[in-house]
Amino acid sequence: YSFTFDAAFSPSEGQAAVYDAVARPAVSSTLAGFNASIIAYGHTGAGKTHTMEGAPDGAQRGIIPRAVADIFEHV
Repeated sequence: YSFTFDAAFSPSEGQAAVYDAVARPAVSSTLAGFNASIIAYGHTGAGKTHTMEGAPDGAQRGIIPRAVADIFEHV
């Protein structure tokens, strides 16, 4: 099997850069009527929850809150 990455980010990349590169196209496709999935996979403690939800204080929004905002903006 051959596997490739859609994107790779350094630890210094912000949540906005990750969302713009990975999730925004999936959200746009969904709004155009196509199915899309975003899957966070990795070891315990790798940052999946932080990437998907963001910081608990809301200072760094993750993929889910950004996607919801884009969907409501579209509606």
